[in-house]
Amino acid sequence: MLQSPPRLVPRATQTKIIPVIWTRASLTAEAQPRVPTIGMLSLGSPDNPGCVDRVRRGLDDLGYVDGRTHVLELRWAKDRVDMLPSLVADLVRINVDVIVSASTPAAAVVKEATTSIPIVLATSFYPVETGIIRSLTHGR
Repeated sequence: MLQSPPRLVPRATQTKIIPVIWTRASLTAEAQPRVPTIGMLSLGSPDNPGCVDRVRRGLDDLGYVDGRTHVLELRWAKDRVDMLPSLVADLVRINVDVIVSASTPAAAVVKEATTSIPIVLATSFYPVETGIIRSLTHGR
């Protein structure tokens, strides 16, 4: 007759240990600060990053480190305005903390796509006149 192997940890002790491990794992996960996600929408392409590079450099100059102090989610329209709505929808879907618009057409599409995510205009010509913002002092 085969004998079952001896238990290393008695069953009664197992039921006490598992909740402690689960609680410690939960506390560890909660203790880590959430890293903000910055969505960036550009009408350009990775081959000609222009404004995106300037925003990255500005963040670097201020001591922010991509992947550690924030996560940068880049979306490139590659000079195709028709791609902007789907790219913005993707940024809204992943629930970024802020969207940086790198062009006036991108800013207009972002404004139509969300009222809950803050928008930063990295570059925009005549934002009041184009209807992107109400005034320079009040934004939306």
